[in-house]
Amino acid sequence: MIIAERIGELLKLYGLNKHQFANKIEVSSTIIYNIIGGRKSNPSYELINKILDAFPDLSAEWLLRGKGDYKIDESSERNVLSSALKPCKECEKKDKMIDRLERENDRLLKFIDKIEGDNKRKDANCG
Repeated sequence: MIIAERIGELLKLYGLNKHQFANKIEVSSTIIYNIIGGRKSNPSYELINKILDAFPDLSAEWLLRGKGDYKIDESSERNVLSSALKPCKECEKKDKMIDRLERENDRLLKFIDKIEGDNKRKDANCG
C-alpha cells in the first residue's frame, strides 16, 4: 500500500469524508482529492506534518512506510519522525505555490463550467 492509499485508509479509520479530513488538517479539499484519486503521487512534507499534528495518535511509521499499527502508544516515535520531517524552506515555497495554483485551477474550472452553462442556455434559446 502506498502513502496515498494509507491516507485514504485514514479517512475510513477515523470515519471522515475527504472534505472533513481536509478541514481537519487545514488544507484545500482539492489536495486530498488529488492525492487519494491518484492525480498527485505523493503528499508534501508539510501535508504529512499537518496530518500527524491533527491526529496525535497516528503512527508516523505507519503513515510513511506502512509498518506497524496505525495508532501509537508512545510519543517517542512522534518526536523522532516529526523532527525528521521538517521541510526545507525551498520545499515550503514550492508547496505553497502548488496550493495556490490548485486553488486557481479550481476557480478557473468553476468559471469554465459557468460559461459552458451560459452557452448551453443561449443555444437553447436560439433554437
